[in-house]
Amino acid sequence: MKTIGVVSQFPPPPGGMPGQAAALLEGLRREKIRVVAVRTNLAGSGLLGKLDGVRFIRTLVRWPVFLVRLAFAIRRIDILHILSCSGLYFFLFTIPPVLLGKLLRRKIILHYHGGGAEAFFLKWPSLTRWVLVRAHAILVPSEFLHKVFEKRGLRAEIVGNILNADGFEPRERISVTPNFVVARHLEPPYNIECIIRAFGLVKKRYREAVLVVAGGGSEEKRLKALAAEMGLSASVQFLGYVDNARMPEIYRKASIFLNASNVDNLPVSILEAFAAGLPVVTTCAGGIAYLVEDGRTGLVVSLNDHEAMAQKIFLLLENPELAQKLVTNARKEVERFSWPEVFNKLSNIYSLVAS
Repeated sequence: MKTIGVVSQFPPPPGGMPGQAAALLEGLRREKIRVVAVRTNLAGSGLLGKLDGVRFIRTLVRWPVFLVRLAFAIRRIDILHILSCSGLYFFLFTIPPVLLGKLLRRKIILHYHGGGAEAFFLKWPSLTRWVLVRAHAILVPSEFLHKVFEKRGLRAEIVGNILNADGFEPRERISVTPNFVVARHLEPPYNIECIIRAFGLVKKRYREAVLVVAGGGSEEKRLKALAAEMGLSASVQFLGYVDNARMPEIYRKASIFLNASNVDNLPVSILEAFAAGLPVVTTCAGGIAYLVEDGRTGLVVSLNDHEAMAQKIFLLLENPELAQKLVTNARKEVERFSWPEVFNKLSNIYSLVAS
């Protein structure tokens, strides 16, 4: 097998594309494949680690540091496996490795993440297509993104997100109590405000209700202020960024998983909830509609509708047999995202690209 260079943001923070990059790196190393990590974020300790936590400044510093890392690493790499997404990240951290890879005749796999791809491609149609067609293979995690690429006449292979289910032990019989968890970055696309407002309605009927928010981000201060304004400060626990190793324990203490994203693809947090045996109430954003089937593997509501989310929560709390059915069905979906399943597809793609 050739040497694979994984180009991506890596934790911290946990979850999302960084979490997938870390899982990919770990999995490839377990398979005894030579792999090189080319980090797009600064991370680490010392000055670079501190700068990585400062908005705007970190972007200015990340790019030249990344270019230096890429220049040194690419000499050892045969296949560039570039994890990509929309926005400024595409311009700074996808285009350079694609161009350098083509210049040095490396094989290029472009692995696209993020639910905002269609709007981004419409905004930059010529440039994005010019970059994408230079990849030897395009990978996407969901049927949703596959259709986005198909509309543009681009062939993409579906390779699901990696779920490490270790520690997520499903319960034989669930106990449905008003203990809720959301595990997303506190950023506008994930609409945590909607969940807090839905929780406010639930709290009026279930005074003992508790909401745990696992994640950090730019909206943390505003969301804490909203919870205080609604008189929910004592019942909404903001944990900040949580290491992946702690997530099984957090899920074990909850009874229902909530998600209200407005833009999304294939959230690993929903897969974790499936693995942990939690019934899921979620919006139908992006690829979620292909992952969660309403009434079979979860309950689905329209975007930004906190009242509908509250009603679905009431339905679960008052119908434990429905919650059990959702959990049982959802658990069957988990195996598709295990490392052996994902690696089976990846190894075939690596072999085809390398030939």
